[in-house]
Amino acid sequence: MSTVCLSECVKQTSQKTAKKILTEYIIMEAHFKLLNTQFSVETIATELGFDDRSNFINFYKKHTRLTPNQERKSNLPVRV
Repeated sequence: MSTVCLSECVKQTSQKTAKKILTEYIIMEAHFKLLNTQFSVETIATELGFDDRSNFINFYKKHTRLTPNQERKSNLPVRV
């Protein structure tokens, strides 16, 4: 199956492009790892297939409007 055919099949069944689905998955995984692990941003970036930490940070910020560190800080549990 060609990539074009696969992309068209995905779009017909999900109403989303393959790229959009992959982007949503990467953001979801990154969000989970940022909030539920102590892994460094660099480790998370590598696990998600980014060769460069800054590319991951830019990608994450583009799709969430927050840097990974801002995401972590904004979702810290409140301590009393």
